[in-house]
Amino acid sequence: MQVPSKEILSLITLTSIIFLIAPLFLMRYVLLYNKKKRKHSEEKLLMQEAYETELLKTQIEVQEQTLKTVAYDLHDNIGQLLSLTAVTLSTIDVNDPRAVAEKIAFITDLTQRSIDEVKILSKLLHSEELIRMGLIEAIMFELNWLQRSAQFAITFNKPDQ
Repeated sequence: MQVPSKEILSLITLTSIIFLIAPLFLMRYVLLYNKKKRKHSEEKLLMQEAYETELLKTQIEVQEQTLKTVAYDLHDNIGQLLSLTAVTLSTIDVNDPRAVAEKIAFITDLTQRSIDEVKILSKLLHSEELIRMGLIEAIMFELNWLQRSAQFAITFNKPDQ
């Protein structure tokens, strides 16, 4: 049984068309894949930039909050203690030795409290001290500062070690 030449010719033509069209579809697929891959890379880069921008904003906010805390502590704690010390010094009556001794003892206590407050404040600003303390202790230290502002109700569940 012989296949007519017209059928062979149409079969060869069809096969040739398929082999010519298949690479076109394959090239189209590769081009689309590369385009999607490039778009994905661009989106990833944009997301990375957005993340870094947000991280920078957060760092700036933390620095601003730290400076606010320092300002509040300088004003509310240390400033008040030093003002009270100055007022107490101005009310010393040198003619009453007993009262002078009491006021000097009180001024000594106020001065020591002021020194302690300055030390605490300097530890807040000294980040190496926080690193030395460890993460949990550093978090608790910072939360203590926030609680002292009396603006926040803070609960911290320390993880078991």
